[in-house]
Amino acid sequence: REPIFELFKKYKKISITASIIIVVALVIYLPQTAFIQKNLVAAEGTFDNGRTIMRNAGMNYFINSDIQNKLFGNDINTIYNINKQVMHAYIWSHNDMLQILLQFGIIMLVIYFETIIYSMIYCLKGQTKFKKLIIVLLNITFLFVGFYNGLFFHPRFVVAIPIIFAIFKLYELKEESKKEA
Repeated sequence: REPIFELFKKYKKISITASIIIVVALVIYLPQTAFIQKNLVAAEGTFDNGRTIMRNAGMNYFINSDIQNKLFGNDINTIYNINKQVMHAYIWSHNDMLQILLQFGIIMLVIYFETIIYSMIYCLKGQTKFKKLIIVLLNITFLFVGFYNGLFFHPRFVVAIPIIFAIFKLYELKEESKKEA
């Protein structure tokens, strides 16, 4: 059994009381945070402070672009100009997946997701059920935040992370072949 469940079972009343207090505190506190207030009181009249407008504009541009841009991406200024037209600001997409799709193309977006999935699978090996659940939830949360708000996008990292992971996998294969020999 996992230690957290043991603690919960041992101190059941305290755990339930603490959980209720935390949930109530979050319900009271979260609406007052700058992030929630920014989303509720958006200048563009949207719940997500214009992110839906930018996503739609970016996807429309992608759908209507030529095959070369779909596969390999666009100049960063193109993305800024798309958002300038709809948001009146020279800004990036505020959505990691859309930014990668527009700037690097569908090939890099596939590589990006493949790297995330393979690294998650690697981390899941040999873990307990609880730790596997946490790893999956963390990855889903990171992807959601990356989609909804943009969190992890930096052009050099989008390229570097898959390369680093590929080097790691090659090294791992080399080590495995040494063990078999």
